[in-house]
Amino acid sequence: MLYVNALMSLYEDTKPIQKNRIVPVIKPNDYLEILQAQNKNNEEAQNAIYEQYNEDLIIVYMQDTEYSLSSINMESFEKLGIEKDKLLDFSIKNLKEILPEIQGGRENGSYYILAGGTFEASLILLETLWTKENFIVNGDFVIAIPCRDLLAITGSNDMAGIENLKSFAEKMYREGDHHISPFLYIWNGEKFEKFAN
Repeated sequence: MLYVNALMSLYEDTKPIQKNRIVPVIKPNDYLEILQAQNKNNEEAQNAIYEQYNEDLIIVYMQDTEYSLSSINMESFEKLGIEKDKLLDFSIKNLKEILPEIQGGRENGSYYILAGGTFEASLILLETLWTKENFIVNGDFVIAIPCRDLLAITGSNDMAGIENLKSFAEKMYREGDHHISPFLYIWNGEKFEKFAN
């Protein structure tokens, strides 16, 4: 079945980009460099549409197909007729439409969020998610996103929660797949920036 899905993914890449499937994907700063190092002629790395999120993270704009995520190059992007300065809002709207139901739990004072295994890290872009109605924490929101499918939350005044999150982020960054960051980030009211404690 994996083989069939991989073939379907190749087929999807030859089809025109569907505007309503363009989504923002959080990646580490060195994501494009790693792709380039793996293959000097890697067009995905050379032509990817992306923007800086914070000092450690970038937002890469990708098309979500049923079987994979694929980068959008500048040539394809220009054909879509979307203004670059509106791409983030446009892609966030798409993300909200395709996200499965967001689920979560609480353990040792921290929240753990699940959203299908692909877009958990991208949830940091949903400003309306970051309210005390959704997550009752002591202080400002502090998160760990060691991998794309892991998002954990605690409060900036919860010292035990911070220590647990730090250990969790470092361990899962070492052991998990699709690495994002071993560091913690704090909500500044508009976005997450690196947390130093």
